[in-house]
Amino acid sequence: MPTETPVVADTKAGLAELLPLLKQRTDTSFLEKYQQEMAKWRKNMAALQNADRDPIAPRRHALC
Repeated sequence: MPTETPVVADTKAGLAELLPLLKQRTDTSFLEKYQQEMAKWRKNMAALQNADRDPIAPRRHALC
């Protein structure tokens, strides 16, 4: 991976120095959007695992 600014430091000490430079974000729209997408994905995956599904999911057939 190319790096813009490589940092070599003890992890604990390095993070202790970097944390005060971070700004806390209050906009959670990005997080909320992808939490909803993940919930949809989990629902779809659960539907594929349903043994009573008709027609049978190809993955389900391959696993039996």
